[in-house]
Amino acid sequence: MKAITRALGAAVLAMALAGKISAQAPNPQPTDAPPPSASDAPPPSPLAGYLGLKIHDIQFRGSTSMDEQRMRASLRLREGDPLDQGKLRDSVQTLYNTGFFQNVDVEAERVPPDQVGLVIALTENFFVGAVNMQGAPKPPPTTGQLVNASKLELGELITDEKLQTGRDSLEETLTANGYHKAGIEVHKAPNPETQQMDVGFLISPGPIARVGKVKVNGDAGYPEKQVV
Repeated sequence: MKAITRALGAAVLAMALAGKISAQAPNPQPTDAPPPSASDAPPPSPLAGYLGLKIHDIQFRGSTSMDEQRMRASLRLREGDPLDQGKLRDSVQTLYNTGFFQNVDVEAERVPPDQVGLVIALTENFFVGAVNMQGAPKPPPTTGQLVNASKLELGELITDEKLQTGRDSLEETLTANGYHKAGIEVHKAPNPETQQMDVGFLISPGPIARVGKVKVNGDAGYPEKQVV
């Protein structure tokens, strides 16, 4: 049987271990309010059944440029120790504080007869490397203008939200220059050794919109050729 605690931040993991479901402080209960029922109690931690068991082994999963010896040294848990809620929370917090990781998932699996194995699955942070444009149309806009429109700065942390914002901004820039049917694909090339990720935008510009025939109705006071 395996328990998985999935964390998007150390605080989230801490709440999961404590069996809480909200980070907000509860509203004060009126003095005449009935006591909460058992059904209102927070759900148990996914790891509750493993706390206190002796740790058989601790493994790391996921590509990372951080040295494993350094990661192990940062943990407050050691093989042979009983699994402790506070030490696990502090260990995950320490890993987040390094700045290397976006997600940390802790998995626990019982090892007969009465031990537990831990797997710490890591999703590493990546930072913007090169930003490339492929298939860009004939200027305008120039390649430099498109790179600027992506809003990705060298060395900044990459997130899915930033990539989506960059794609949307590129689409707006292309539309403003007459490419109303442009298609854009985002390609990511991570380099775990440097923690940088090159980002490529593959552009299919499609036909450029052109002004058709202009017809003038009414008396503009000028010859039609001058108006047009």
